[in-house]
Amino acid sequence: MSTNTQDLVAFRLTGKRPAQDSDDASAVVANSADSSGLCPVLFAGYSDLTSLRYDFPVILINGPHHSAPMRSLTSIMNDIIDSLAPKGSEGEFDRKQLLELERQIRSYAASGDKGTLSKFWKKAQADLIRGTTSSERKALKACLDQARTLVDVDGEVIDCNEYTCSKITEHLWDFEVTAKAIRFRKRVGALILRLERILEADFQISGDAQDPANLKGAVGDALASSFDFKALSDLLKGSDTHDVLPVTRKERIENSLKALKQQRFFATSYLDTDERAADEAGLKVHKYIFNTCTKAHDAFLDRLPEMVELIKAIAIAELEIVNGYKDGFDDDFFLGFDQTSLMPEDLELFPSYLAVCCGQPWSTTEKGRIIETLSSGLPIKIMVQTDDILPPSSFGAGPFSWGLSGAQLAGLAVGLGSAFVLQSTASNLYQLRSELQAGLAAPGSALFSLFSGAGAQTSEKQLAGTNRNGSYITAAAAMEARAFPTFVFNHEAGSDLAARFSLLNNPHSRSDWTSYSLDCEDDDLQRTTLDFAFTIADFMATDERYRNHFVKVVKSDWVSDMVSVGEYLATSSGDMSDKIPYVLMINEAGEASRYVVDDTVIRATKRARDIWHDLQELGGINNSHARKRLEEEYEVWEAKKQDELESLRVEMAAAAPVSVQDVNAPSAMSETLAPAVRQATDADAGTAMPPPQGAELKETAPEPQVQNDDPWIETVRCTTCNECTDLNNQIFAYDDNMQAYVANPDGGPFRDIVVAAENCQVAIIHPGKPRNSNEPGLPDLIKRAELFM
Repeated sequence: MSTNTQDLVAFRLTGKRPAQDSDDASAVVANSADSSGLCPVLFAGYSDLTSLRYDFPVILINGPHHSAPMRSLTSIMNDIIDSLAPKGSEGEFDRKQLLELERQIRSYAASGDKGTLSKFWKKAQADLIRGTTSSERKALKACLDQARTLVDVDGEVIDCNEYTCSKITEHLWDFEVTAKAIRFRKRVGALILRLERILEADFQISGDAQDPANLKGAVGDALASSFDFKALSDLLKGSDTHDVLPVTRKERIENSLKALKQQRFFATSYLDTDERAADEAGLKVHKYIFNTCTKAHDAFLDRLPEMVELIKAIAIAELEIVNGYKDGFDDDFFLGFDQTSLMPEDLELFPSYLAVCCGQPWSTTEKGRIIETLSSGLPIKIMVQTDDILPPSSFGAGPFSWGLSGAQLAGLAVGLGSAFVLQSTASNLYQLRSELQAGLAAPGSALFSLFSGAGAQTSEKQLAGTNRNGSYITAAAAMEARAFPTFVFNHEAGSDLAARFSLLNNPHSRSDWTSYSLDCEDDDLQRTTLDFAFTIADFMATDERYRNHFVKVVKSDWVSDMVSVGEYLATSSGDMSDKIPYVLMINEAGEASRYVVDDTVIRATKRARDIWHDLQELGGINNSHARKRLEEEYEVWEAKKQDELESLRVEMAAAAPVSVQDVNAPSAMSETLAPAVRQATDADAGTAMPPPQGAELKETAPEPQVQNDDPWIETVRCTTCNECTDLNNQIFAYDDNMQAYVANPDGGPFRDIVVAAENCQVAIIHPGKPRNSNEPGLPDLIKRAELFM
């Protein structure tokens, strides 16, 4: 496609494609021969995930007795390699075979095979042995057999796909409920046993126990002929039986015992756990997993009377076993005991309900029920899985739109302030397993908003060409592009947002976008570094539905007005109105090209950035209120400092009067005071706060002048967080007061200085201007540095 600047600007503004050149039809992104093989440059190193070691597949561990309910295959193999294969050449053979075994198991999971770790291990071992020579076979089998003895876990092996979110959530929920069931059985089982003993003791001193038939049964058949059981019964019935239980107490104990044994919330040792027998007895244990929030909500309300009766039975039983029930007083209390009497600790006794909501779209009623449930604090955990994050309707949609604004559902839940909220992509779910467990164990309601990555509208050719696990790559890219950021809100963690809200695991969380450098080869076959920011525009370029919003520009048509989307958005629209934003894409041959985007994509990218900014503020990053307060305080401090400096000058002038003839000759007093004046004036040129009165003054590093182009630090405001010195200890160093200063501005690239400024918690690092005009990526770095000048 032959293009010029005017055509490209028109495409950006209107979406109208430049005139197509018939000799270069493949240049058009939409409907082109190579469009299905295109992918963002970030995907360049991930053509085959089975050859990489990462979080997937994971093993959902069987049984409640393991401390970890799930583990990654990589972590299990790492433990085996550390135990079996010594470092160095001695363990090279074992290490190589074990890594190959891991790759085989990973390929089974990626291809869709289903099975447990033990099944896949056996299959992979057989395949490896079959593919070796007879001379190596014995050593390989011995290695793998020994390694297998070190694996003390088993369970289903799952990869990152459309089922990952639901399987992991249900497995961790089951792990939590199993632990709760164990505690329930221990508590209720002990109550049942002690109530039965009370009734047994009462029976033994009652008239019923003294009937001839009961006495004969107690003696047994061997000695039955030696006794006259009727005479013995008449004799015993004449004894004192005033210690038998009162009728009302006996009825309470029997009713409580019946309620404890016939409860349907958990299977207990006192309830036949065989499902068929339980069905016949009408005591089938309740189910707690549903496919909509409405069903879970309705089931909880339907079972609420049963919960009330069971709590009453437990409370009465605990009073009766210590003979602490007071007739009259406790009768009145339990007569009025209903669902309004339940306390949070009472609800914690029962399993939580899990709504696994997969698939779209959802009705307005269902969405409303989700918000109602989250507001109510009921013990209902809601997993909402989003498969398609970029539906066309998401542009300009309202707060309940799913897709690109799926984050707004979780954001709305955070605003309620009464529920645990976790948002994540499937690719990041293993990293957040502890937070997911915490949400399932937390009291009250919880929302888990998860993006599976399985509904991406990408062609089979693209998935085959860029990765063998499209779900993982798509989900990970969504988090990288700020399309579906990760965050956790735990309303029980503290009294303020600093304790409750966390943006954990988001890469480069202090920046608008994630930024990367990629080593590549230029047209002259020379190595070069490609710097780029990964935005939602790059993410949208993988979606077939938005291909018409991108147009390829061949290298011969590149113009100086072309800027990356990240750079375009980093500057005000007025300054960039004549610029042409583009994203970098690579084809199946690994060749990078520029694709200009239109305003539809730019608006979507701005929207994602604005949502990200809101999340950053909740997480305490770039907080506008704090920044405004800091500016106000600085203005007050600056005015006070100027007043003090002016007073000092007046005092000095008054203390050193000179005659007319001595105007041009400095006196001894003025010579003495001049250094002090210069020192005060120099200090005034900086922006650092003065040390508190009475503080010990130590030698500090000299601070550069504000107007200088060199990088500089407001040293006296340094909090000694180590971030800049850990990043580059050649550029940054500590003075005698353990406060940072710029030791050597040439000690590293300008990029390190800019990154240090972005990461600085108190924003005291000022990058200045780059000293090496040939450093890669300078335009973007300069724009980023302007925020700290």
